[in-house]
Amino acid sequence: MRKLCLLFLLACANLLLAQDFKVLHSYGNNTLKTTKKKIFIGTSLKNSDVIVVGENSYINLMHEKTGKTLEIKQKGEYLLGNFKVPAQGSSTFAKYGSFVLGEMTKAEKQDINKNHRKYMAMTGAVSRERKSISIDKAIPLVVPPESENSYLFGNSTTIVWVGEEGKKYYVRIKTLGGETVALLEVTQPKFTFNFSLLKKNKDGLANYEVLVYEAENENVKGSFNISLLEARNRSNIEKEIKDFRPETAMDYLILARFFEENKLLFDALSCYEKALEMQNDEFIKTTYMEFLVRNRMGYTYAENQEKK
Repeated sequence: MRKLCLLFLLACANLLLAQDFKVLHSYGNNTLKTTKKKIFIGTSLKNSDVIVVGENSYINLMHEKTGKTLEIKQKGEYLLGNFKVPAQGSSTFAKYGSFVLGEMTKAEKQDINKNHRKYMAMTGAVSRERKSISIDKAIPLVVPPESENSYLFGNSTTIVWVGEEGKKYYVRIKTLGGETVALLEVTQPKFTFNFSLLKKNKDGLANYEVLVYEAENENVKGSFNISLLEARNRSNIEKEIKDFRPETAMDYLILARFFEENKLLFDALSCYEKALEMQNDEFIKTTYMEFLVRNRMGYTYAENQEKK
């Protein structure tokens, strides 16, 4: 009996000492209660740890086994063992979470203003204070290069470009046969659209050409193709993400990495936009920009302009 009790106590101790969480994001005054040490991105935390979240501070923790995240925005002391372990998620998404952790760690050390050339095209697209730039007969859309996969797993996606807030743009969506199936008017360099609502091509496929142009000058435009992923190619993706329901900005960054690895860049774009909408800070902007640079989205245009 004594041996069983000892084993039970050891098991409980191991559970309390397990490193269950990684810090994905942290700003403000967040510390460990026992050591008074500041908590940084990448810090490993145990169930037995008590964290102190300061005034106007924020911390996001990733559960290492499931990849799901939880965020704390309120000032106070928190025993991590009191948090309910996320039921959803998987070790697969924990892997993608580790990638996001690496990106957030890099973002913590970077200064966007010191990487001007690298980020010059994306800064206008990702910033929520977009400024006018000189465009010569082209709208630099932030979309995958023509050589990349143009499929969309979700029904809708968000497209942004470098332009002016308050300026009128038209978005024309056509079948590959040339038939216009939607015409939108927007007053910001961004639109979100549900492509599943559109009429399909004569062959039954959902393949479209999207044109974006200035209302006052139709010669200033940009275009790209997009296709809804066919049903037979959706099943594997659906199986992998069925237990992962994003709730925080960090969840969307993790999901974005999943889509990027599966070459579904339009879906990844939407996830980054959603993350930025939920939490507009420099860390998320920098990880978004790194994604755009990796996939040469909105970058070639800026590079070509600098060479002129």
